[in-house]
Amino acid sequence: FDCIARGVLNQLSELQPQNISSIVWAFAKVQPDSPACARLFDPLLALAASKIKLHKPKEISTLLWGVSRIPEWRRSEATFIPVFLREIKGRLDAFPPQSLACTADALTSTTLCQPEMFELVIRKSLSKLPTFEPPSLTMLFRTLTEDIVLRPECHKLQEYLWTMSEHIAASWE
Repeated sequence: FDCIARGVLNQLSELQPQNISSIVWAFAKVQPDSPACARLFDPLLALAASKIKLHKPKEISTLLWGVSRIPEWRRSEATFIPVFLREIKGRLDAFPPQSLACTADALTSTTLCQPEMFELVIRKSLSKLPTFEPPSLTMLFRTLTEDIVLRPECHKLQEYLWTMSEHIAASWE
């Protein structure tokens, strides 16, 4: 991964939004531990933030998810996460089910998660439940249950889970 990280740094200015989110996803999945990879984080996230308007919803949710999974990238959250969150909030209606589920999952992992933002994504997801495919529905259900464990005092989350459970039960009848 050192060679890949150096190659990405050398070609940074030529990367398109899909390339950026794919690289972030790959590094989040593998989580290589190397100096070259660590040097890649800030420039790659700065590029993503500078091109945020060009990113599709799926790419934005992938970026947020990737940052939430790599501990070294979390130090960059103060700079880049607010940019991603503003864009998500402004374009939430355009997010398809898979991107909503991925965004919700990322928001439970990030230290800068704003509960209001998570709830906004969950409410939007609930309004689109009939369009969710099983993998996205499962991810959303798991994410919501995990967040209830983290914030048991938030009774709204339990209501959202109940709504989701009713939808799932009705779809099995």
